[in-house]
Amino acid sequence: YDTSDKGRNPAWTDRVLWRLKVIKDAETSEEFSHGHVRLLLYTRAELRTSDHRPVVALFDVDTLVTVDEKRNATLSKVI
Repeated sequence: YDTSDKGRNPAWTDRVLWRLKVIKDAETSEEFSHGHVRLLLYTRAELRTSDHRPVVALFDVDTLVTVDEKRNATLSKVI
């Protein structure tokens, strides 16, 4: 919230938006998400050159790693 005399509400540009992609299993209709995301830090820069302060987010993200040789071998079997 803007504490100056203007008293404006924060704009959508003052936020970091993120989401996990939820995947639905075609056979069981069970929903799940790949990977793990944890928010480590969410803060803003205390700059006084503008009435908007840049925000910063730091995430810890688990990702899947693809081994190219195994992927190519599987693709060659399927195709």
